[in-house]
Amino acid sequence: KDLEQQVKCFSVMERIVAQKELLLQGTEETKEALLQELCSLREEHTFKLREIQKKT
Repeated sequence: KDLEQQVKCFSVMERIVAQKELLLQGTEETKEALLQELCSLREEHTFKLREIQKKT
């Protein structure tokens, strides 16, 4: 009975770990997407600054 309980507990823990890994993966993908967005915004900003500097 005790071993059965431990197996169930271990199984639950494994599921929790798997879910946390999925969350982390999602977080990494979100972070990557945000970094790409930031880079393109930075490029756009730099481009606009150059355009303004050309006019002055």
